[in-house]
Amino acid sequence: MAGLILEHVTKLFNDRSRGEVAAVRDATFDVKDGEFVVFLGPSGCGKTTSLRMIAGLETQTSGNIFIGERLVNRLPARARDIAMVFQDYALYPHMSVRDNLSFGLRNLHVPTKQIDREVDRVAEMLQIDALLNRKPRELSGGQRQRVALGRAIVRAPQVFLFDEPLSNLDAKLRVQMRVELLELHGKLSTTTIYVTHDQVEAMTLGQRIVALNHGVIPQIAPPARIYDHPNNMFVAQFIGSPPMNLAFGRLEAANVFAGEGFTIRLAPAFAAQHSQWLGRELYLGIRPEDIRKVRSGETPDVQTTAKVMEYLGSEAIAYFSLGKETWTARLAPDTRVQPREQLDLACDFKRAAFFDPQTQQRITP
Repeated sequence: MAGLILEHVTKLFNDRSRGEVAAVRDATFDVKDGEFVVFLGPSGCGKTTSLRMIAGLETQTSGNIFIGERLVNRLPARARDIAMVFQDYALYPHMSVRDNLSFGLRNLHVPTKQIDREVDRVAEMLQIDALLNRKPRELSGGQRQRVALGRAIVRAPQVFLFDEPLSNLDAKLRVQMRVELLELHGKLSTTTIYVTHDQVEAMTLGQRIVALNHGVIPQIAPPARIYDHPNNMFVAQFIGSPPMNLAFGRLEAANVFAGEGFTIRLAPAFAAQHSQWLGRELYLGIRPEDIRKVRSGETPDVQTTAKVMEYLGSEAIAYFSLGKETWTARLAPDTRVQPREQLDLACDFKRAAFFDPQTQQRITP
């Protein structure tokens, strides 16, 4: 096994209408030996391009990539000792499961007896040992995914690379496969980089998350840190379901944040943290789970009107207007509120944050 380092890696593409476009800009980070890191971002943010450069399927325009202590800039993919699992499984349809699993080892001229031992071991680990004589067309989506995983595992590479491997599975199977991936990583402890646009996958799988947006990395942090303390407005709204609420307004005296058509009463300690910003226009961010209905005799922080309620069994999601924005609150499951009914809400400001409207960077300590 080995760690991974990217030093100031940039990838430029030529676009006929726009000229030179940066798919990845000055990416610098390291992945520790045995760590499970997730690249997270929307389509076109540069996460798959980053993965393909690590794999050797794309050549970076500038910068260095190290796998372990080896500089791999000029090494072809086959010499990098990595294994990649793709979104579409990429199984050979004319081969049996056994032949698909053993294909990489046969190309490396590993002795036949050793190949058989490794294939049987990995097939048993992934619970596909009863499928070894079947062809891919005879397998379900989950079984094909296990075969694709097995083909990567059997090679015992230094680094696993996963490119949205669960996106073709249904919701229930995705949950099951996430659990199995975590169990596999616990057994193998192989350095793993996993690409996804699904923030639930990122939060549940990653030991650290590398957030990407327009080819730039705004934050690298463990899931809890990146959720509780987002560095900028993109991270705040991309991570979380529902996402962090944001409202544009002005920090006024007497612990009040006011915008067009709304006011929010701030906790004194939270307002005091930002006293140097009094009179300035800012964005305020509050997570939906940090908003609740007021208790009897309690002064509300926000007074508004309900738009829509979603009752989800374990919780109720309230949608309400805050000026021109629609905010959400994650309420107790027994909450009963009708559309257009008045909502008096209290806020917990322990995870709230202000953001600079020019830079979109977090200014809350």
